[in-house]
Amino acid sequence: MPKPAKKQADPGKRVDNMMFSRKEWIRSLIRTVDKAAEMGELREIHRELPVQAEAMICEGVSPAEITRCVSGWHDSIIRRVLQLAEHRVRGEGAKPLPRYCWLVLGSSGREEATFWTDQDNALLYEAGELSAMEAEQVAARLAELAVKGLEEAGYPLCEGNVMATNPRWRGTLAEWEERLNTWVSDPGLDHARYTIIASDARPVCGEEQLYHRWRARFQSLLQENPAVLVKEAQRPSHRRVPLGPFSRLYPELHGNHAGEVDIKEGGYLQLVEAVRLWSLRYQGKKSSTRDRMDEISPILGWSERKVKEVGTALDTFLRLRLFIHSRLENGMDRDADNHIDPKSLGREELHLLKRAMRTAASLRKEVNRHGGEWDGIGG
Repeated sequence: MPKPAKKQADPGKRVDNMMFSRKEWIRSLIRTVDKAAEMGELREIHRELPVQAEAMICEGVSPAEITRCVSGWHDSIIRRVLQLAEHRVRGEGAKPLPRYCWLVLGSSGREEATFWTDQDNALLYEAGELSAMEAEQVAARLAELAVKGLEEAGYPLCEGNVMATNPRWRGTLAEWEERLNTWVSDPGLDHARYTIIASDARPVCGEEQLYHRWRARFQSLLQENPAVLVKEAQRPSHRRVPLGPFSRLYPELHGNHAGEVDIKEGGYLQLVEAVRLWSLRYQGKKSSTRDRMDEISPILGWSERKVKEVGTALDTFLRLRLFIHSRLENGMDRDADNHIDPKSLGREELHLLKRAMRTAASLRKEVNRHGGEWDGIGG
């Protein structure tokens, strides 16, 4: 008798099982985070993130989806740090906590963070029944404990001091409105930079309604004062894409990274900047680069080919950043590196990197060409 045919595994079922396993791990992670009583426990949980992200890479999950998941994991840790900070503030006999909303900025705000990311955060609050001085004292103490706790949990301090402990990035809604109005109405280099940093804000803890009110006013101020976007669009990028004629890469010549290229400063951020500026120009409401692309591509009349080209470039940069950071052992102690040796890449990966760099440079030039037209409201 012929042997019965061996039953083949159902690929679809296998994928479903992997997705179920990942969802179970995420639920387990969140439960563990919620039970953590000290920052050391959160730091150990933080260490587990690369392992899970690498498993997702092996499953073929897109880099944009992986970084979105990683950002969600970071969010759960941040929320627990703030819960512990709140408990500490109350235990110190302080006045009642004001209503507040904790914001993340930078790559965390765009949901594009890898496992190792430094702090970029801000704080909105309402004084309520407290006096302005009392509310500020409590908010400042909460920010101090949260930023310190995040550092202990493996999130290095921001070298640019974009953190809620800095009064520039903390305040009531009224104070924030005055601050934003100053930034957009007087768009010098620093004010323009602060405006762009603020535009990536995303709420992770507290009263989200405060963020929506803040965001609505921010969008309104940008439309009333388009000069800040015009200047940013027309300003030559200080970041150089290290790609020359005939797709020749120009790696760094000196220092610790001689022979390497910085994919963050040399392509990824140019793409992010271009998409962000288009999004702000057309009153986009999203913070992630992928979501912003979905918002602006119909408005700009991008072809399917261009949408795919930009999306592939973004995925290439994110995938390489995940790869680089997965090899770091000290990402909790300092801002993670973003350099890679082109010789370490296979032929196809190197080809994708060069294409991504060309796409990023082209997008930035496109924004630069059209920025002068951004002098009206709407349109």
